[in-house]
Amino acid sequence: MTVQAQPQGGSEETIPYTNLILAPGSFPRRLPIPNANLSNIYTLRFLEDSQKIDAACQKDLRVVIIGTSFISMELATTIAKRGMKSVDMVGMENTPFEMIMGKEVGEGLRTVMGQNINFHMDASVDSIRASSSDPSVADAVVLKDGTTLEADVIILGVGVAPATEFLKNGSGIQLEKDGGVVVDEYLKVPGVENVYAIGDIAVFPQTEMKTPRRIEHWNVAGNHGRAFVAYYFKENKVVALASMGRDPIMSKSSELMRLGIMPTAQEIKDGADVLQVDVSSVQALQRIAALKQ
Repeated sequence: MTVQAQPQGGSEETIPYTNLILAPGSFPRRLPIPNANLSNIYTLRFLEDSQKIDAACQKDLRVVIIGTSFISMELATTIAKRGMKSVDMVGMENTPFEMIMGKEVGEGLRTVMGQNINFHMDASVDSIRASSSDPSVADAVVLKDGTTLEADVIILGVGVAPATEFLKNGSGIQLEKDGGVVVDEYLKVPGVENVYAIGDIAVFPQTEMKTPRRIEHWNVAGNHGRAFVAYYFKENKVVALASMGRDPIMSKSSELMRLGIMPTAQEIKDGADVLQVDVSSVQALQRIAALKQ
């Protein structure tokens, strides 16, 4: 199996793989309205974004943050401590984090984190106004109820979109409406051999109810990358394992190897689940007895 890749500034190349992990991350959304790309409107995703926001948000300025996500709230809390003339947050929910944590917890976080921040909830943006003296910068955010929020700096925290455009043609991977990739409990993409998806793009069966959900958070992406098992083979035999975040598999494998009934290398490659090996089964007991003879 192969994947086509084109390094920046280089020519396209074909790379063979045994297992493929898709981890392209995501890119910040911008509002689909005029003036959303003016020079003093920022998104926060990469290090250079934070550096630009840090340089722009100086004392005695008016800052408007659109969106009440975790990152937006953390950013607003930090900026509000810099002695701003005003910090306004615009959110579509009744309470920050209401959809994720519920109204009560959201209100608690708003109380703790929202000092010196003006909240405009149950609100949506109608337009961004360009400055009459310099049309390259914005000077206000206008809400649909007519409220005008004067601004020297505007920050968009309206979510991210999975960076999966490259999978739309010819990959064999079906994308969700938002661009996410459905995976099973092992982060494997169903219907495509030996392909996995992690991070922001993964639509994962998150709860005991196996409800598919895509979570846009750096910690989730990090945990996906840390949950792995590596099997070391020699002559079709598993001789060692290394893992992170998969302790049950390590413990069970250790016992199976001690008893001499660990699945073979080929069985592991074919999808054998060591957690499903029953050490009390007739077959297992027969193998253990044979090893003792």
